[in-house]
Amino acid sequence: MKILVMGAGGIGGYYGGRLAAAGQDVTFVARGAHLDAMRRDGLQIIGISGDHTVKPVKAVADPAEAEPPEMVLFATKLGDTERGAKALQAAVREGTTIISLQNGIEGPDLIRAHLPRAHVVPGVVRISSHIARPCVIEHKAQPGRIEFGEPDGERIRTSRPSSTCARRPASMPCSHQRSATMSG
Repeated sequence: MKILVMGAGGIGGYYGGRLAAAGQDVTFVARGAHLDAMRRDGLQIIGISGDHTVKPVKAVADPAEAEPPEMVLFATKLGDTERGAKALQAAVREGTTIISLQNGIEGPDLIRAHLPRAHVVPGVVRISSHIARPCVIEHKAQPGRIEFGEPDGERIRTSRPSSTCARRPASMPCSHQRSATMSG
């Protein structure tokens, strides 16, 4: 499965890096010094779940430079959602699954507005991680976890997200829920 990580910071860099370290075909969309360092030195994850280095790493400045993905982990800051979704228009195909791993509840709707051909699934991330320095992601607290599901409470409409969970490293908890409704 071809996975594109939109936003290679603390969330996208961590989960994309763990998937790449487990052998998945992952391409990162990054910018600035972080992108330059990833291209030169790879991506390093340091922290409580062990240290991992992905080298070489596939990293691009523009999603159009990547092979068309089957799935996108959308992990930009909420304020960058519209810009990121517009940039994905050239890369995303009909039915591409996009899992939004952003703070805030507006992200999936903003993505859908710019990418109506994609299948957008809201997600929740439980992790404490950040860019320690360019090309280095530091994971500081409890093991991370991704939870995602359909916003209307229906079953996941594609097997892609669940197959991604099945292929993740065993130490990386991931689950798809019947619903992504958030409370509290």
